[in-house]
Amino acid sequence: MKTMDKQKTKYGIIEIMPNGKIFGYVNVVKMTEYREKEIITEYLDMGYIPLKNTYHIIGGGVNTIEYKYIDECGELQEGEMPHTNHGIMTMKTELKVYVPTQD
Repeated sequence: MKTMDKQKTKYGIIEIMPNGKIFGYVNVVKMTEYREKEIITEYLDMGYIPLKNTYHIIGGGVNTIEYKYIDECGELQEGEMPHTNHGIMTMKTELKVYVPTQD
């Protein structure tokens, strides 16, 4: 069974799937045109051609935290409150290997 290959980049990773598809992944905190251009330029320098760029939020959700406390009368009380787990924004780029042609 063939496994996927991973290649480290300056900003994230490139995964080469067993079926031949290639994807680049970068975790994004704040994306600007300049930062996106840097990432795409790095892919080009590594010999890949970007085909499609998409952004996804991975993970996150709302959980409930249960807690106990003693009120002003000295009685044990229980409570709960919502807790937000923030997801991570990821830039996913579909890539293909650049194959130069001879003129």
